[in-house]
Amino acid sequence: MTSLAEKSRFALDWPEVLEALSSHARSLRGQELARSGQFFPSAEACREALRAVEELEALEELGDRMPTGGLVDVREAIETAARGRVLDLQELSDCADAVSNLARLANWVQARAEDAPRLSRSVETLFPPKGLRDDLVESFEAPGVLSERRYPELKRLRQEIVGVQNTIQRTLDELIRDPSIAALLQDKFITRRGDRAVLPIRASAKRSGLGIVHDSSASGETVFIEPTAVVELHNRKRMAEAELAREETRIRSALSRQLGANAPTLMDGFREGWALDLVAARLGLGLALNGRAPEVGEDGIIDLREARHPLLALKLPAVVPNNLSLDPESPGLILSGPNAGGKTVALKTMALAALFVRTGIPFPCRAGSRVDFFETILADIGDSQD
Repeated sequence: MTSLAEKSRFALDWPEVLEALSSHARSLRGQELARSGQFFPSAEACREALRAVEELEALEELGDRMPTGGLVDVREAIETAARGRVLDLQELSDCADAVSNLARLANWVQARAEDAPRLSRSVETLFPPKGLRDDLVESFEAPGVLSERRYPELKRLRQEIVGVQNTIQRTLDELIRDPSIAALLQDKFITRRGDRAVLPIRASAKRSGLGIVHDSSASGETVFIEPTAVVELHNRKRMAEAELAREETRIRSALSRQLGANAPTLMDGFREGWALDLVAARLGLGLALNGRAPEVGEDGIIDLREARHPLLALKLPAVVPNNLSLDPESPGLILSGPNAGGKTVALKTMALAALFVRTGIPFPCRAGSRVDFFETILADIGDSQD
C-alpha cells in the first residue's frame, strides 16, 4: 500500500525531480541511487550535504572535475568471488578497471582534502587495498586479456601455439602444391573439422593413406582428411592450449580469491564513491536550476526569496518567482486568486524546497533564503496538473 508520504511526493512531481537528478550522475549506479530519493535524517546532515556540494562547485569552477564516471558496478562479481567462485577473465578485467577508477577517485579527493574537507571526510574508506589494485591492474594488458609481462608463462605458451599453427599452415600449403596430392583434392583449400585443419579429398581417394578421415560432405563425394604430416602438430597445439587454459585458470583462481578476501573493504569503498557521485549529481542539478544552498534550521521556518518551481525552471526560459514564508508565529499560508493564477505552483514550490533540502540539492531561489528541516512533508492537491 502506498503511504501518505509517497502519495504526497507523487503529487508534488518528486519522481520527475529525481529523474532530473539522476541525469547529472556520472555513473550508472549513481543514477540508480539518485532515483531512489534518499533523504538525510537531520538538519545537520542536510547542511553538511549542501556544503559538500558547494565545495565541489568551487573545485569544478576551476575545471577540476571529480572523476566518478568510471565507477562501474561490479558488486555482483565481487560477491560471487567472496562466495568462492572463480571469475571469468571479463569479470576480472571489469573489476580491475573499477578498482583502478576507485583508486583514482580516492587520490583525487585526498589531494583536495584541505579545500574540500566534507568531500574528503571518508577518503580512507575510498582507497582499495594497494596490493589488490596493483595485482588486478597489472594482470591485464587489454580488456579480458591477461598480461604477458605479468605472466611470462602465458607468453611462452601463446608463442608456442602460434608457432605450431604457423607450421601446420605451411605444411598444408606445401601438400596442396604437391602434384601427387593435388590430384586427389576435390578443392584447393584448407578447412576445419573441430579443432583440426583438414583437406577436402575426393571420396574415391579416401583409402590413399593420406591421413585420418574426420568427416564427409552431404553428397558423399568429398571426405575431409587430416594429413598424417600434421597429426602430431595438431596434438602439440592441443596440449599447449590445454596447458594455457590451466595457467589462465590458476591466475583467475588466485585473483578471484584475492578479490573475495577483500570484498568488505571494496564494497565500502564503492559505496563511498557512489555517494560522491550523488554529490556531483546534486551539483549538476543545482547548476541547471541556477540554485542556491539555503540556510537550514530546525525552527519550522521557510523564507524563500525569488523562488521558482524547479521543474518549470528546467523547462521554461523564464519563470515568475515568488517570495514565500512561514514561521512559528505565522505557520499557515493562504493563497487566493483566479484559476491558472499560479497558486498551486507556488505551494508546490514551497513543498519542493523542503524536499530539496532533505536531499541536499541547491534550490532555485535567491541567496539568503532559508528552508528549515521538516521530518514530514505532506501534500493534498485536488487537481492533477501539468
